[in-house]
Amino acid sequence: MALAKKYRLKKRKDFEAVKKKGKLISGPLFSLLVLKEKSTESKFAFIVSKKIDKRAVVRNKIRRRLAEAVRQILPKISANLKVVFLAKPNLKEAKFEDIIRELKKMALAPRSF
Repeated sequence: MALAKKYRLKKRKDFEAVKKKGKLISGPLFSLLVLKEKSTESKFAFIVSKKIDKRAVVRNKIRRRLAEAVRQILPKISANLKVVFLAKPNLKEAKFEDIIRELKKMALAPRSF
């Protein structure tokens, strides 16, 4: 099942704001650019470069796996966040359980965004 539309980051100006003002949190599988804002819902975007894999099928599979991981832990993530996922090459071979574990460690850790 896909991530609901209300949780997707779509506008270019939102991406630019997260890039400029957001804090970078790095992990072995992916990095997160996180920006805390006044909106009521958290919004997410996924960037998978062609450096990860040239094939669109593989890149889309990575996006779907990340979106499913976010969907599963969404109730535990605090509201008012705009998050951009930046995939790393290790993500291509990672198991889904590893993605969930890494996301919980990064997103649920007590941090001041």
